Amino acid sequence: MEVSKRIMCKELPLLPNIFLPPCDVRDVAFAHVESLVLDEVVSKRHLIVATKIPFSLQQFAKWLEEEFKPKGYSFSTRVSPNFLIKIASYFDKTISFIVPSLGKIPNFDNSV
Repeated sequence: MEVSKRIMCKELPLLPNIFLPPCDVRDVAFAHVESLVLDEVVSKRHLIVATKIPFSLQQFAKWLEEEFKPKGYSFSTRVSPNFLIKIASYFDKTISFIVPSLGKIPNFDNSV
């Protein structure tokens, strides 16, 4: 939610070039229920992703813009060059954790 808030409150004039694995809250709820009834998942950690192909933060911002622009919100959908994010991470420690992910597209296998 922090990412959504920062985009919608115009705290990000340019978006970092990162990719996020999407997951619907209903999938998370289903996984929680399954973890209560399946013995083989007890005491194990699981990553929940809905698709193998993550979406870019820019695409996420465009979806937000499509939904909220008619309601008066406006925010950036432009991507920052990676070096600017790296420089900014020296001044804003809250974004330093994304530097290793810049420009990398994670690959997930959600097969069972």
